[in-house]
Formats: sequence, structure tokens, C-alpha cells
Amino acid sequence: MIAHLETPRLTLDLNADEDPRASLCVSLTAQHPFNFNRNTPDIPSAVQSRLFFSSPGPPSNYKIILKESNKKIGLIGFFKWDPVAKSGIVGFSIDKRYRNQGLMTEACRAFISAWFHEGKMEWIEGRCQPDNKASEKVLIRSGMTKRSVVEEPLFQGSRLFTLGVYGISRKEWEAFQP
Repeated sequence: MIAHLETPRLTLDLNADEDPRASLCVSLTAQHPFNFNRNTPDIPSAVQSRLFFSSPGPPSNYKIILKESNKKIGLIGFFKWDPVAKSGIVGFSIDKRYRNQGLMTEACRAFISAWFHEGKMEWIEGRCQPDNKASEKVLIRSGMTKRSVVEEPLFQGSRLFTLGVYGISRKEWEAFQP
């Protein structure tokens, strides 16, 4: 398990087991809320409470910390993975005050690189709604290309959404590196 990553501006640390988000990732029956929005700690949204429903125990909970202030600004990780096939679907979120600064692209590239090299993954993909141009840019700038469009729920029990599927293989990642 990769527990710690460094970039020039960021630190990515796997959340501790006692973190409610990590508990939710491990147990499909966990009752802990995903509580990224500290303004409404007792009212988790459907997305927040079910975001990591699809895989028991994926490494899905890296907190993204801005080095200059030591402040947590987001999350990144696999919300779905297959350790046998060595593939995963990356998901991420960043506080709106830190968007449009290249920070999520920096975090996503470090995450992908670590999981291809240290984690021995063979395929990593990301999905986003067509109107989510910011996430689409992060995926593309992280070396992924659009592979398909699917109709699937965003979280357990949700309606179907149209999602662009972006992906990159280990071989493509190695060629993508400067």
C-alpha cells in the first residue's frame, strides 16, 4: 500500500483507518458520513455517504495537503479498483478556493505515477460528466484520453448519468513522461 506521496507543492497521505472516509471505503455497511464539507457535519449528501460503495478496501482516501500552509485542500483515490486485473478508477475532489491552479493535475499525476510504478497497476481511468470541464482537463492533462461514453450511476442507488470514460495504460503513461 502506498501511504505517502510528495510533489513540489503537495503532500498526499493515505487517511488513517479511524478516518470516517476510510472506514466507509472498507465497509459497505459503515454508518460514518463522508464529511468533506465541515459546514454541514451532520447532513452528508447521498454522494458523500455512498461515494466509495463499489469496492471493499480500495486505496481511495488520500488527503491532499498544500505544503506551504499544511492545509488539507482535497481528496484523491480509487473509488473502484480490481487488484487482480491491476486496474482502477480514480476520483478526486478539491476545495473550490484551490481550483484553477494546477494543483489537482499535480496530485493526479503523482497518484497515477505511484500506482503504475510502485503499485504495479496496468490500467487507470477516470470518469466525469460531459459538462464537468475542470475534471475533464485534469484527466487529459494527466495523460488520459477519452475512450468511451457510458450510462451508469454516480453512486449506489442513483439515477443513470452520462459519463465520459478517460483512461491510460502503464505503457502509455511511460510514453507520456517527459
